[in-house]
Amino acid sequence: MSKYSLSKRILKIYDLSADKTLTPRKKIGNTFGLCQRSLNLIAPPFAYILNRLNISADLITIVSFCFLIFGSIYFLIGNIFVGSMIWLIATFLDSVDGHVARLNQKKTIYGNTLDSFGADIFYFTFPFVIGFYLFIHTNHNTIFFTEFDVLFISFIISFTLIGYRVIGLKRYILSLTEKKLKKIKHKKNFLDLKKTYNLIDNEAIRMNFFSEEGIVLNLLIISIIQKNIFFYYYLIIISIYTSLRFLLSVFATYISFKKMKKIN
Repeated sequence: MSKYSLSKRILKIYDLSADKTLTPRKKIGNTFGLCQRSLNLIAPPFAYILNRLNISADLITIVSFCFLIFGSIYFLIGNIFVGSMIWLIATFLDSVDGHVARLNQKKTIYGNTLDSFGADIFYFTFPFVIGFYLFIHTNHNTIFFTEFDVLFISFIISFTLIGYRVIGLKRYILSLTEKKLKKIKHKKNFLDLKKTYNLIDNEAIRMNFFSEEGIVLNLLIISIIQKNIFFYYYLIIISIYTSLRFLLSVFATYISFKKMKKIN
């Protein structure tokens, strides 16, 4: 096989495995998200091999769940580098399963649900894992008044992360069942507030610092430079971000209910 035909075949694999249904926000994330862009670069060849071996995307997703658990165990016993590397493998598998699904064009009805479970497991688990690591293995645990504050911050992150994901899902279902909601115009004050928030909640920033891929990469970097204090600061920053998103979700839900009254 000539070099030209080989490169052409490789490009075809990348083209077939690429997600062609990306929203504008996801396109920004894939372009400017360092970890996500790297994963999209290296995942297709692995996805092609696994697809040729008839390994399903759903099986890969389930295996990634196991790596999330194994990584958490290593964090809890104090080996943050190995834990971060295992979580990175889980994130890599989470990227590969999507490429495999697009290559074999056999998406199952529960594939997307399984994939979202992986994100839910990670978002619920990682704050407590990092919090307990700081609490047990370091002296970076007092944020406000007591040594248990870092565990309280961990709880806030898990609660708000899962909270706004659940609320967002409920609002999405509501928008599907009540299509008239989209036709009602918002007040100018609300639109200005939403525009300002969208500028702050830039997708490139979210992907690099607050998405699953960004968080895993940052945790790995912190574990490599061995500065536990950065875990401490990172948790505080994430807690502020997730709390703001949670409050926004609650406010948006309130607006949706007000719009429902106008429909009825």
